[in-house]
Amino acid sequence: MSKSTLMDEAFTILREASDLEKSISSVSDTSDKCRILEESAAKYNDACFSMKGHIRSESCDSKTKQLLVKKIDQYELHAQQLLRKVNSIKVHDESVVQGVANQIIADEIAEEQNKKFPGEEKEVEHADNYGEKVNKANQIQSSHNKIKVTQAEGKARRLLDIAIDQDERGNTIEALQNYVQATDCYSQAIALLSSLQDGGEHSAEVSPQKNRVSALERLKALTINRVNELKNRITTSTEDASSSGVDSAQSKSTTTNDAPCRVIQSNTKPTAESDKLTPDEIKILSWSSQIASGIFLPFQGDEAKTYNYSPTKPDKDVAGIIPLSDKQKSRFHKWARPVEIVSMRQKLCKIAMINSITPYTIKQYCVSDCSFICGLILSAAFERRFKRRLVSSLIYPQDEKGMPIYNPAGIYMVKLWLNGIERRVLVDDRLPVDNRGNLLCSHTKTKGVLELWVCILEKAYMTLCGGYDFPGSNSGVDLFCLTGWIPERLFFPEDPNHVKDFETPVERAWERLYSANSYGDCLLTVSTSKELTEEDAKDLGLYTDHAYAVLGVVQTSNGTRLLQLKNPWDLMVGKESFQYTIRKVGATQPSVLK
Repeated sequence: MSKSTLMDEAFTILREASDLEKSISSVSDTSDKCRILEESAAKYNDACFSMKGHIRSESCDSKTKQLLVKKIDQYELHAQQLLRKVNSIKVHDESVVQGVANQIIADEIAEEQNKKFPGEEKEVEHADNYGEKVNKANQIQSSHNKIKVTQAEGKARRLLDIAIDQDERGNTIEALQNYVQATDCYSQAIALLSSLQDGGEHSAEVSPQKNRVSALERLKALTINRVNELKNRITTSTEDASSSGVDSAQSKSTTTNDAPCRVIQSNTKPTAESDKLTPDEIKILSWSSQIASGIFLPFQGDEAKTYNYSPTKPDKDVAGIIPLSDKQKSRFHKWARPVEIVSMRQKLCKIAMINSITPYTIKQYCVSDCSFICGLILSAAFERRFKRRLVSSLIYPQDEKGMPIYNPAGIYMVKLWLNGIERRVLVDDRLPVDNRGNLLCSHTKTKGVLELWVCILEKAYMTLCGGYDFPGSNSGVDLFCLTGWIPERLFFPEDPNHVKDFETPVERAWERLYSANSYGDCLLTVSTSKELTEEDAKDLGLYTDHAYAVLGVVQTSNGTRLLQLKNPWDLMVGKESFQYTIRKVGATQPSVLK
C-alpha cells in the first residue's frame, strides 16, 4: 500500500474514533456508553495498525518514524484508558445495584420499626418512595444485564469466527472447542435476554428483544449442529482406527478425553482408495456442473492443495483468453503475463499476489462489474477489520499459513460459490493491457508493486460469467459468489405511512444496518436506480444505475445518520474519494437508493 493511502486511512479512522468518543456526552444509557467506548478503542487500535504499516514501508524516513512511534504509543495508551473506563462503569453499576438493594432492605426494616407513626397519608408517601426506589433498582439491574448480554453476544461471535476459521483450515479439535464455547456464550446471552423480557421491560422493547432472542437461538442451533457433526467425525475416525489394526492399548487411549489430538492427527485422513471417484460419479458431477460458459466442478480443499500448479502442459480447463468488453477492445494491445507487464512499463516494480488486503486501493476499470468490485472492496474491508480470512482464502496455491502466493508458472485455482456449492475455477495470469502495459481490468493502485489478487479474482468470476463482456449483475448475487453468504435486498417505502409487504420501514432498516455493521454480521452495498436524474445525481455526488460499497454506518452525537460510500471507480484519490459519498440517511427520495 502507498504511503499516502496508509496515512489517509489512519487519519480517517482517528477522526471516526474521536467522533465516537465525543458522542458519549449525549448518551444516557450505560450499555450504549460502554459499546461506544469499546468501538472507539477498537478504531484507535485500527489506526495504530495502519501507522505501523506505514512505518514498515520503505518510504518512511527516520524522523517520521520517531514521530509516528510516539503517536502510536499515545493512541494505544488512550485506547487502553477507554477500555479501563468501560470496566469502571460496569463495576460502578454493580456497586450501585447492590447499594440500592441494601437501601431497600434498610427501608423495609425502618418501615417495620415506624409502624407507630399515625396517619394514612404518611404510609402512602412512604409506599410511593419505596416503589420509586424499587423501580430505580430494577432499571439499573436491567441496564447491567443489557451490558452482560452485549458482552456475551460479542464473545460468542468472536469465538464463532475463530471456530469457522479453524474449521476451514481442518483443525477439527480447536474448531470444536471454540464452537462449544460459543454455544455457552449464546446460551448465556439468551438467558439474560429472556430475564429482561420476564422482568417487565417496556412493551416497545419486547418485540425487538424477541427477535434478538430468536436470532441468537438460530445461531446457537447452527453451532450445536456443527458441534455434533465434528463429534461424529471424531467418533468415526476413532472407529476406523480401531478396525484397521491399531492395537487395543492405543485404541483405548485415543477414545479418552485426555488425548483427542491423537485421533485427529493420525486417523482423519482418508485412504487414497476412498478419495477416488468412480467413472459414473465423475460423469454425474460433470453433468451437474455444466454452466453456459463451461464446466466448473465442485471445489475440494485437498485437490486445491495437491494440484499441479506448474504443469509441463496447461490443463485444458485453465481459462486463458476470454472475450473482452467493448471498452477493452478499443484500447487493447495484447494479453500479457506479469513479467511482460513489468517490462512494458519500464519501471522497477515487484510482482506479488497480495501486498496488502485493503479496500482503499481497489479500482474498477474497463469492465461493467461495479457490483462485483463492491463485493471485493467489502470483503477486503471485513478481512482487515475482523481479521477473518474472506478473500485471501479464495486463491490457490497458498503458503503454509494459508495465504495466496505468486506462482511464476501462472496457474491459479479460485474458489467461488455458484448454484449452492463451492466451485473451482482455473485461470492463468494472462491479463489484457494497452501498449504501455496499463491493465485493462480491475486492479489495485499500489505504488511499486504489481498486485494480482484483484485481477485474478475478477478474471475467475468473468470466466464463470462468460467473459469480460459482462452485462452487469447485482451485489447480492456477486457477494454470494465471493463469500457464500445469503444475500438480502432492502427496499425503502416511498410513503412511510403506507409500507408495502416487500418494503422495510426506514427506522427498522437503520436499526438492522447499524447493529449488523457494528458486529460484522453483514456486508452492505447500495445502488442507484436508473430513474435518478442527472441533476439529482450531481447534487448527491452519485451516478445513475451504479453500485457503491458501504464502508461505514455512523450515527453522530446529534442523531445524524451517515453512510460512508466507496465508489468502485475510485475517480479521486485518498480521503477525497469519500468527500461526496458520505450521505445523510433520509436526505434523498427513497427511490434514489435501492
